Amino acid sequence: MLPKEKGLPRRRISLGVVLLAAMAVFLIAGMVWRTGCMHSTSSYFQTRANLFRPVQYVPPPMTPEKQEFLRQYPGYGYTGKIDEIAGTQLTHFKDAVYLDYTGSGVYQQRQLELVMRDLAGNLYGNSHSINPSSQRTDLAVAAVRKKVLAWFNVTSSEYAVIFTSGATGGLKLVGETFPWSKDSEFLYMRADHNSVLGIREYALDRGAIFDCTDEAALYHQAHLRTTAPGLPKAGGNQDAYHLFAFPAECNFSGVKYPLELIDMFHNGTLGMKKGSGLSPSHAVLPLPLRILAPLTHHPLTQSLAPLTHPSPPWPIPRPPDPSLAPRSKYLVLLDAAAFVPTAPLDLHKHPADFVVMSFYKMFGYPSGLGALVVRHDALNLLRKSFFSGGTVVTSASDEHFHIWQHDMCARFEDGTLPFLNIVALKYGFQMLDELGYEPILAHTFALWDYTAQQMKGLKHSNGLPLVEFYGRHDTRDPHRQGPILNFNLRKPDGSYFGYHEVSELAAQNNIHLRTGCSCNPGACYSYLHIESKLIRKLAEEKDTCGDALDVVEGKIVGSIRVSFGYLSTYEHAQALLSFLRSNFLDVFEIGARSDVPF
Repeated sequence: MLPKEKGLPRRRISLGVVLLAAMAVFLIAGMVWRTGCMHSTSSYFQTRANLFRPVQYVPPPMTPEKQEFLRQYPGYGYTGKIDEIAGTQLTHFKDAVYLDYTGSGVYQQRQLELVMRDLAGNLYGNSHSINPSSQRTDLAVAAVRKKVLAWFNVTSSEYAVIFTSGATGGLKLVGETFPWSKDSEFLYMRADHNSVLGIREYALDRGAIFDCTDEAALYHQAHLRTTAPGLPKAGGNQDAYHLFAFPAECNFSGVKYPLELIDMFHNGTLGMKKGSGLSPSHAVLPLPLRILAPLTHHPLTQSLAPLTHPSPPWPIPRPPDPSLAPRSKYLVLLDAAAFVPTAPLDLHKHPADFVVMSFYKMFGYPSGLGALVVRHDALNLLRKSFFSGGTVVTSASDEHFHIWQHDMCARFEDGTLPFLNIVALKYGFQMLDELGYEPILAHTFALWDYTAQQMKGLKHSNGLPLVEFYGRHDTRDPHRQGPILNFNLRKPDGSYFGYHEVSELAAQNNIHLRTGCSCNPGACYSYLHIESKLIRKLAEEKDTCGDALDVVEGKIVGSIRVSFGYLSTYEHAQALLSFLRSNFLDVFEIGARSDVPF
């Protein structure tokens, strides 16, 4: 028994050594893991610090060409600030030449920093409660609503702000809830976006009719009312409501439409249902489409005149006392998505019933958020069926019973608002406020007009212009034409370069532009003279309006769109011009001059 007793301590000693070794391994592993985590965390915060570290920049060279440009366009650049903004706040551009501001605006680095600081320093919660974080959200959202109204020069006593997923979301909401009837008409402009055209499906579902018109036909109708004052006022059945929709600025061509159309539909000067003998689409037009006489050209060395809109070449009848004039049954929907990023919109002066917009088109971030700005009297007419969390005070699950929220905005904002994105809007508006809308208008006018004039001078050796424009670029007036250049490129024999091939070559050179029809078939097919027979053929063969099928039966079926924004620069315009000169003059095939350095 003694040997066994002597061996027992040795086994215990061995077990202790193993346990001590295991503990040492775990301690060492823990230290390594902790060191790694500390390093990882340190790297994370270091990355964040680097993200918002001030950037040193080198100003672009002041060439003789740029000096001449600045002499001709003193409104460019916000008194010299644009180069520093571009050099320090657009570092995410790297070498990109971004020319698709109508597709989406861009954000500044400082804008993101302000958003992140706000979110890092404040706790925001779901507003469907009364706790402190929810109340903070309520106050922030209310402040943004107030800011949006002030941006349009109106107050909460006149208008309400309903947050949507974007301009399209606002249009869909109006179409779903408008008080359509079998006596209603949906009238829209041929240059309206696809998202506006989609409203007609709601109108037709409710038994209404639709009609399509253009600016010339509308003013001709007004002319007929002037020369035949005995014609009845628009409106038809006094119990029916009609809707007229038009863009403040066409997203395809950049053409701006006169906001006086709002007043003319409200006072009954315009508006007559199809089949009445005076519907706008069936009027006999003795004048060409461009019936509006150009305004006096603004000398390029002078500041821009206040924002006004051209008058038609005949007097428009107005009620002698607007305060006594009855409101028409025509309500007006204004698509302001392409307009508001670079021009002010005064709803106090031109009180549209519904206005839709997307914030990302104004200042880039956040995306997926827009607004329907609506007059209170028009809001009270909307008929909503679906309810959800946040839209009702209470409801019953076992019977047909619910009570809507007393706040009209809440009734139309289904579910939880994207409240953190709404908080971020404050800093996007701050970026625009710091520069001012009139300077933004002057800045974008300078780039648009300069680039258009330079492109007009691009000609093949045989004298044929390279560029075919669509829009009102000859006016050189930012109040009639936005900072959009829509065009196609022609070969020396007059045929077209395919816009899809142009876009592919532009992408290879890091130039960001838009091709196709820009989701605006009416404007696109009108400018390109595409007939309905070919349109139906395109529907069978094309996947999207910007796909590779760009020439059908010898006809170009889309175009190239370049759009400037408040952060565009002279250097971006020059990059586009150099791209066009280097690749398309005196050649028949794209890439034939690839030996010429861009």
